[in-house]
Amino acid sequence: MKYNYRIYLLLKAAQNNSNVNLLRREGIEFSEISKLIKHCLGEGYIIFEDNEIKLTPSGECYYIQLANEYKNLFKDDWIEKENKSETIRVDLNFVYLPDKNSLNF
Repeated sequence: MKYNYRIYLLLKAAQNNSNVNLLRREGIEFSEISKLIKHCLGEGYIIFEDNEIKLTPSGECYYIQLANEYKNLFKDDWIEKENKSETIRVDLNFVYLPDKNSLNF
């Protein structure tokens, strides 16, 4: 995973005022998350304010730049295909005849 993508995820979490679960689901360890936070603080992308991480104006610009780069427009990449309700296609002229023993009138 690219380092800039990890920064993008951190800035996205700060932008949405969410927690680091988004980064954890991507397989990023807590130690690396803390390094990312230190890096973003050093670059001036985020600040700590009232026990929250918030984006600075330069962080918002960088977030928009990264969002344009990493925005996923292909729904097949982020929506999983659901196979359990898939049915078998039948011919248009197919006629279903049930078993007469299974009919209850």
